[in-house]
Formats: sequence, C-alpha cells, structure tokens
Amino acid sequence: MQRSFYIFDFVPNTCSRLLRAPFVCNGCPSKAGCRKEKFFYRATAANRDYRSVLVESREGINATETDLMIQKVFLTLYLRSCKCLLIFLLPDKSAASVKAVFDRLEKKLGTFIFCSIFQVILTDRGTEFSNPDALETGIDNVIRTSIYYCDPMCAWQKPGVEKSHEHIRYVLPKGSSFDALTQWDVNKLMNHINSSVRASLNGLPPIRLAQLLLDQATYNSFNFREISPDDIILTPDLLKLTFNEKPRIIIVHNNISDEWNLPFHSTYA
Repeated sequence: MQRSFYIFDFVPNTCSRLLRAPFVCNGCPSKAGCRKEKFFYRATAANRDYRSVLVESREGINATETDLMIQKVFLTLYLRSCKCLLIFLLPDKSAASVKAVFDRLEKKLGTFIFCSIFQVILTDRGTEFSNPDALETGIDNVIRTSIYYCDPMCAWQKPGVEKSHEHIRYVLPKGSSFDALTQWDVNKLMNHINSSVRASLNGLPPIRLAQLLLDQATYNSFNFREISPDDIILTPDLLKLTFNEKPRIIIVHNNISDEWNLPFHSTYA
C-alpha cells in the first residue's frame, strides 16, 4: 500500500488584539482563559534589559563625555581613555557653534583619527546637542561619531566631565565673568587641570597618560602642554592677565590657521 503525506502551512493561533496597539495582553479581559499566543509587558523586566544593553553598549568603546558650561559658553569634552579635558570657548549656546568645533577638530586631526578618538559621544539633552545628525556627519558627509544622550536628570551617567567642571570652578567660581577670556586663556586653564595629579592614576596627571596613548601630532592638535607640578595654579589667580600682555598672532600648520593670544616672553606655547 502507498501512503500519502500532506504538509499544510502552519497557521499561528494569534489573537487579533496583538495586531494593534498596545500589542500586548495586559489589559485584555479574556486573558485568563485564552489559549492563544500571549504577550505581556513587564515594566521591571524591560527596565532591567534596557539597563543591561545601555551598560554593554558603553563597555569597550572609546567614549567621550561632553557638556556646556553656560556664560560665554565653554564646550567641554572629557576623554575617558586618558581622563583629559578639552575646553573650547564658544560665542553662543547653539548647535551651529558646537558643530563648528567638531568640524575644526576633524580638519586638524583628520577624519580617521577623529573617528577613532570620538567613537561615541555621551551628552545631555540640551538644545546645543539637539541636532545629532549634523554632529555625527563629518565635513565630507562621513559618519564620524555616534551621539548618545543621558537619561533626564542623570548627570551621574557622565561623571568624568562633571567632576572636571569642579576643577574649572576652582579658577572661575560661579558668578565670574567669561567676557574677557580668550581661547588662549581656556587652553591654559585646560592644561593646568590636566597636569594636576589624580588618585585614580596612582598620583600621575592625566596629561602624562595622554602622552602615552596619543601620537605626537594628535597631542599637539589638542594644544596639550604639561605644566610643572610647582607651577600648577588652580585658583582665580591663574587667569589674572591684562589684554596688553596678549598680542594676537596667527600660527599656520597643515594649511589650517590657529589663532592664539600669547603673552610676551612666555614659554607656555
């Protein structure tokens, strides 16, 4: 005898309620006796999974924390790899000003180096970071970084840059005017902060770690200069300079113009 076998397409026993929002069975009055496929939303489990993915996405990635300090506006970038702080003086608190800094850094470093150093940028939800597509896209329409946002009211998710702001406040207490500051002043402040020792680095300054991890061209592009321990000043006295002491000069390298305001007879730069 011959036997015939027939294979029918499997039709899942799916409830029509799952085909429309909210796509779960939580509020269904018939869920107790229903024998169809069920899906439930569990807030605790969903939050646990979200936290797990959030932590795993940051591990093993060269993440950079960024923030703005309001007044004449400081854009601060904290390099987690070497615990160094970058500070840029902006004319205003706008997305265009932040993008201009990113574009300038990409021109100085090159797209490949920029992508390797700033793989991921973690920031808050301020309006100056409200256009992630513009910040993530480079000058040649190349994706140069990925922007991620902290949860609302969770500054602890980017502790490095927040802690660095404390060092800035040693020199520029709240209420200080930023109007007379130049980028040269900001670079000086940055280097004094990066040259101060850290307990987390076994008593070494972050700038020493940057010398080991960054190539010389990149190190110079960030305007890093190590300050002798005896010369480090993290008080308001650091930036008490007069305008007459800082002539404007232009330094050109790699076809890129950098504007500095340098004091006379200074070995700082």
